[in-house]
Amino acid sequence: MPMPRPTGSRPQGRNRPRILVFGLAALLAAASSASAQRYVEREVSIPWVEASPNGLDALLVYADLPGKHPLVVITHGSSRKAEEHANVTPWQELHQAQWFARRGWIALVVVRRGYGMSGGEQDGRHGGHCPYTNYEEAAEYGAEDLRVAIEYARDLPQVDATHVVAMGVSTGGLAVVALTARAPTGLVAAINFAGGRGSKADHKVCNPADLVNAYRSFGRSSRTPMLWIYAQNDKFFWPKLARKFDAAFRSGGGQDQFVLAPPIGTDGHSLFRHVDAWSSTVDEFLKAQGLAIPQEPVP
Repeated sequence: MPMPRPTGSRPQGRNRPRILVFGLAALLAAASSASAQRYVEREVSIPWVEASPNGLDALLVYADLPGKHPLVVITHGSSRKAEEHANVTPWQELHQAQWFARRGWIALVVVRRGYGMSGGEQDGRHGGHCPYTNYEEAAEYGAEDLRVAIEYARDLPQVDATHVVAMGVSTGGLAVVALTARAPTGLVAAINFAGGRGSKADHKVCNPADLVNAYRSFGRSSRTPMLWIYAQNDKFFWPKLARKFDAAFRSGGGQDQFVLAPPIGTDGHSLFRHVDAWSSTVDEFLKAQGLAIPQEPVP
């Protein structure tokens, strides 16, 4: 599910940093004489032969602070309209990345192969064709992009690679679940917003049994603490179906905290866009995993 580019943001040339200045807040409480905090937003290309010729299009967002900081890797969903996949950009998740950056995290938004400017084939090409689907293979294919992004970020001087969180929405949420089934070193938690594949129309998924089976398979080896958030009025993956995902994942030993959020908008599949609606839920989850930054967020 592509998201509109946030108002006031625009793509920058790759590797060109964008420095933002905000009012003083508690992230710099120790430096009470300071008058401003700098943030960096920099679009980068993650080199990878499987994503040639462009690599993976990505966006780094972080506060310009000394030392090393935990990393969150964020990835997008997929529109039902294939022609819109070319319009995906990492800037569409800018607000979500800023939410983490204000809390002292390094945020890396990743456009998976075949979407937007990222090279390579899309994960959907590895998911079979309705009604003969292979959602597990498609999700594993997308998860590989996230592993490559995490490896790339390990070499960044600002990143504490021992504390990594992955977060995705819709098809990206399912890819994050797949990532936990073969978790890279340093992955300590993951967040799935409305994860799934195969939505053809409102309350219609192609071969939902195969999707449930994919979650069951991932649950057999996933032991990373997860937060799953679905809205009550999600028309892509509605509550009854989402609970089947959850039960299947848990049946093999998967560890997730399932949250059914209140209705939002005309279709709750848009919940990920509404940062204020999930802010406290994600904050509480991070605190429970010992990942909270002991400072108040910048407004």
